[in-house]
Amino acid sequence: DDCKAMMAKRQAMMDEMKAMDAKLDALVQSMNDSRGSKKVDATAAVVTELVAQRRAMRESMESMHAEMMQHMMGHMRSGMIEGMSQSMSGCPMMGATSQAETGHDAHH
Repeated sequence: DDCKAMMAKRQAMMDEMKAMDAKLDALVQSMNDSRGSKKVDATAAVVTELVAQRRAMRESMESMHAEMMQHMMGHMRSGMIEGMSQSMSGCPMMGATSQAETGHDAHH
């Protein structure tokens, strides 16, 4: 089902972000442990990785935004037939998005 596929893509994106964080953590640790000219090289590696990750994240977000809009439009189309609240309420992706935006998932 389309909703489950969107949730899987969201989880894959979250996993990718954790991997990116781990890579940056390792590079920063190396930078902090370095001295002299090696510190300059390590700092350059951190900056290079930050730029690469930012570009990758922007591209991923743009792609995800387009897919999410299509997904929501599908719910809106079916909502005109079966009622909007029923159409959106059964979608785990819509619930995950609203919880993430409002922060309500932290205390439920």
